[in-house]
Amino acid sequence: MNRNEPEFLVSAQAEQEWIARCLEAGLERPRLALVHYEGPAVIYGRSTMPAAPALERAREAGCSVLQRHSGGGAVLAGPWMLGAALLLPAASPLAAAGIVAAFRQFGAAWAQALESLGFASREAGPAEAALQNRLAAELGVNWVCFSGLSHGELVDDAGRKVLGLAQWRGKWGVLLSAGLLLRPVPWDLLGWVHLGSRPWSPGYPTSGGIDVDPPALGPELVRALQATSAAAPRTKV
Repeated sequence: MNRNEPEFLVSAQAEQEWIARCLEAGLERPRLALVHYEGPAVIYGRSTMPAAPALERAREAGCSVLQRHSGGGAVLAGPWMLGAALLLPAASPLAAAGIVAAFRQFGAAWAQALESLGFASREAGPAEAALQNRLAAELGVNWVCFSGLSHGELVDDAGRKVLGLAQWRGKWGVLLSAGLLLRPVPWDLLGWVHLGSRPWSPGYPTSGGIDVDPPALGPELVRALQATSAAAPRTKV
């Protein structure tokens, strides 16, 4: 990262268009965009294609539906979430670090940036992640991103997930995506769009929220990413 200010976007569609423009222009340096979603959007992973009834319910609810390049569960974006897209050239240290290492270093940069603003968070431990993932599978909600935990993802001091991560790799480099929950999520909207049922919730408190100011977080995240990238090993994982 060689700039202290990320670009700011306001919708899931703008985020996907920004990624496409950056890749079309050629990725010569790291690029970072933060997304403070003005309206609701269900963002599916690349392996999930929403059915026609879900698209119709989303339209009726005034909710956008998109499919991202990376994998993972469905994300309900909106004003309750701050998104981030970090594009890295293939030669950058963080991209060369490998999949798991990149996730963990990206999550560590978020934790460092949040800590600098007075917000506590931590990476979930293996046993903690295994327990939550097993519970999500038992309840049939493991299609929801924030119902599970993976490498580098952060929880608050109550053990509730606050940061979800995703990754997409190509010959050009790597895209690291993140979603930070700022406040409680209207799970009913996701349940209605995807399942056609309301009221609905994942069945247990899967997520918390960190009420951080996005413009204040941006420069801190850039500084943390610069430090993380400088220290990143180049061993493939």
